[in-house]
Amino acid sequence: MKEKFYVYIYLDPRTKSHFCYQSLSFLYKPLYIGKGQKRRYLDHLKYLEKHTNYDFKHVLKEILNEGFTKQDIENHIRIIPCNSEQEAFNLEIKLIKEIGCSKFGGPLTNWTDGGEGPSGWTSNEDFKKNLSKRMKSNNPMKSEESRKKVSENLKGKRLGNKNAMFGVDRSGDKHPRGMLGKHHSQKVREDQSKRMKDRFIGDKNPSKRLEVREKISQKVKLTNKRKRLLKTLNLILMEKHNGY
Repeated sequence: MKEKFYVYIYLDPRTKSHFCYQSLSFLYKPLYIGKGQKRRYLDHLKYLEKHTNYDFKHVLKEILNEGFTKQDIENHIRIIPCNSEQEAFNLEIKLIKEIGCSKFGGPLTNWTDGGEGPSGWTSNEDFKKNLSKRMKSNNPMKSEESRKKVSENLKGKRLGNKNAMFGVDRSGDKHPRGMLGKHHSQKVREDQSKRMKDRFIGDKNPSKRLEVREKISQKVKLTNKRKRLLKTLNLILMEKHNGY
């Protein structure tokens, strides 16, 4: 049996009111709109830490931090069944446009206008470039004002015992991904060796470039100059100490 497609809408359980739009009305503020099938609408909660839409992820975490559970959020997801995937795409685009994304003053945390990611479809290079361009233009951290706000909010929050890693010992075998007492397999070592050789053999070696060699030469000269200066200072101090 062919799986049905649908459009899902995440609603904010904290904001009970009347939110009316052209096609739909809600008792809670809409947060995010997506399209899917099976249990796709739950992936945002299931894989919250891996979520790439940081705005939506941040709002979901705020809701959880205020005492709501994932089940509370799930209970406030509205599902609209569709007869085909194309119908779901069209409805997703329509609703995002009607309700509005946060960058245009709307409540939605969507980064795109919808209509991406058909099931089983592999994107080509042109699509990837266009999507990358749109994602960059939608980046909330692009403006100086946004960066300043984030900076002000973070000041003092991660210092001392407020830092999640404060007092945590991750040395040696206590590190969750530590290699103490472990060894890479022969295949891994061979792969690493091949990658390094491919990066630095022949013309790929950065030290072959004239500007790189000049920088290295300048650093070596400066280092040698500092060594000579330190040696001279040590001799002067020794002479003073010995009373010469």
